[in-house]
Amino acid sequence: MDPHPRDGRPGADRPRARRRAGRDRHPTPRRLGAGLTRGQLPRDFDTAGVAAALGRTGTPDGGIYKLTIPRADPITDEGRILPAGLGLTTGVNFQPLGAGKAAINGDLVMTAGKVHTVIAALRRGGIAIVELHNHGLTEQPRLFCLHFWAVNDAVTLAAALRPALAATHLTPPH
Repeated sequence: MDPHPRDGRPGADRPRARRRAGRDRHPTPRRLGAGLTRGQLPRDFDTAGVAAALGRTGTPDGGIYKLTIPRADPITDEGRILPAGLGLTTGVNFQPLGAGKAAINGDLVMTAGKVHTVIAALRRGGIAIVELHNHGLTEQPRLFCLHFWAVNDAVTLAAALRPALAATHLTPPH
């Protein structure tokens, strides 16, 4: 091995090796399979099981099973009602990985009083908290957004998400 790689610094290629090792440990979920269209999911993804466990139905989009759920209460800022598209909706995504597994991620929107309840529910279900933040400064009620991530059996993850969703005051399922 050349002690002075391309840029002349000893060990300059180590970060590249660490990134490669990280990708090997946490591979990127597979892309949309050949022959699938935008509105399809792989046949082995249990949409009915996931919907039953969540208590809500999602929609396929680009090989991902998605749910976008607005809050049940109006959010105001300086006396004006804010549209849901301003970061006020909860989003949940299931990317099928095969053999009943899925990678999930999303953004749960909640009031300050529900943050600990939601975090506890996610942790009980083995779902990692990625970050907690807020988008606004003066909206009422005050909202916080929690990003999450996990890989496991899709129906198991959906069941683990359900109590967290229930705590965030969402519109009722149809």
